[in-house]
Amino acid sequence: MRRLLRYFLQGISVLVPVGLTIYLVLHFVLLVDGKVHEGIESLFGWNAVGLGWPIVLAAILLAGWMVDLWVFRRVWKLLDATLEKIPLVKSVYGGIRDILGFLFGEKKSFSRVVVVDLPGAGAGAIGMVTNEEPWKQMGPALEGRVAVYVPMAFNLGGYTLFVPPDRLRDLPVTVEEAMGFVLAGGIPRAKTSPGEESGPA
Repeated sequence: MRRLLRYFLQGISVLVPVGLTIYLVLHFVLLVDGKVHEGIESLFGWNAVGLGWPIVLAAILLAGWMVDLWVFRRVWKLLDATLEKIPLVKSVYGGIRDILGFLFGEKKSFSRVVVVDLPGAGAGAIGMVTNEEPWKQMGPALEGRVAVYVPMAFNLGGYTLFVPPDRLRDLPVTVEEAMGFVLAGGIPRAKTSPGEESGPA
């Protein structure tokens, strides 16, 4: 009975992550394809089933190529500056732009991974330094402090702390490793396949 239970739990640990990943990827692919198909059919009356992703990829490549051109780069900078001046819009647009810039841009937003010592608590939080001199943008009240983004476990959100540099300790890990570790609540990632280290039942 114990062996059957172990096999059952091992099966869940193997199939659920794989199945859930496949389901989410397929759901996203079909969602994008369906939206593009609906848009093309409503605009031009064409049946574009299955062509959603090729069209999206072609549009992304075309946009990337156009931004490399001097004329379109000037237009893009003008559009970017305009959106940054519109109340509410600039918050949404700026947040999305910065996140995508961190994920895909050449300039990394997070310079290093640190542990933020929390005084009086005897504890620390893992974070990523985003700005070594935030006072240049936000004013003299933040002079002598460093901006640190602290992600939340089991959540895509987080918060920003402004702390003195002497409360930071560098960690010898990448941003991706630190982010994954924190998002998983510090749960150690298994380095072996399920049951590999299990002894006889």
